[in-house]
Amino acid sequence: MSHRNVRLRSIATVSAMLLAVSAAPAAAQTMYPSFQQPRVVPREFNFAVADGRGITPIVFQWREGTTARTQLSLDAGLADPEGPDTDVMLLVGGQYGIMLAQARSDFPLDVLFTAGAFGAFGNGTYVAVPVGVSVGHRFPLEGTSMAITPYIHPRLALEFASGAGDNSDIAIGFDIGGSLELTPQLSLRVSALFGGEGVRGNDGDAIGISLAWQPRGLRSASASPRPL
Repeated sequence: MSHRNVRLRSIATVSAMLLAVSAAPAAAQTMYPSFQQPRVVPREFNFAVADGRGITPIVFQWREGTTARTQLSLDAGLADPEGPDTDVMLLVGGQYGIMLAQARSDFPLDVLFTAGAFGAFGNGTYVAVPVGVSVGHRFPLEGTSMAITPYIHPRLALEFASGAGDNSDIAIGFDIGGSLELTPQLSLRVSALFGGEGVRGNDGDAIGISLAWQPRGLRSASASPRPL
């Protein structure tokens, strides 16, 4: 497939997702920000804490590059819901990512397609099956080894909840975030999750902060995304 066709398909995908976010009623898609910048990494361990939507989750994310363009992710954590009669919730999930486009002179955006399944267990069961795109651009800071990557991550999800009453819905949410590379191995991320009321009945926004570490010795030409 030609570079022109790939660019046109990527632009169409991004446009459709952003249009959906702006035109559809907002709804909660997950319980915490994704912290997903639009890049495939060889290996990454991300430690995050968030607040909002009536819970305070602490999450560990493990991202593993499987090819130069694809990666798998695993999320695990705990959340403390507000209220006197609520139990601590177990959070677990997984995600697949594939690069649709990499920034270059004629297309200045990195675009990563994501699809996964995430669950919260305790006080009933909550499951979300989201698909989306993380879109952004990496800006190296001149004269340093640091860089900053602002991004947006809109997602469309099937949501299911059980407990007091079974429920399901199609929901839309999106992250706006940024990643600051302090060193080639260490990054600081801040991300905000926006959306409205979902199947759990929790509306409002959430904000989180994380510290991401990429171990040394894993970077190679084969582990970095190639121009598409």
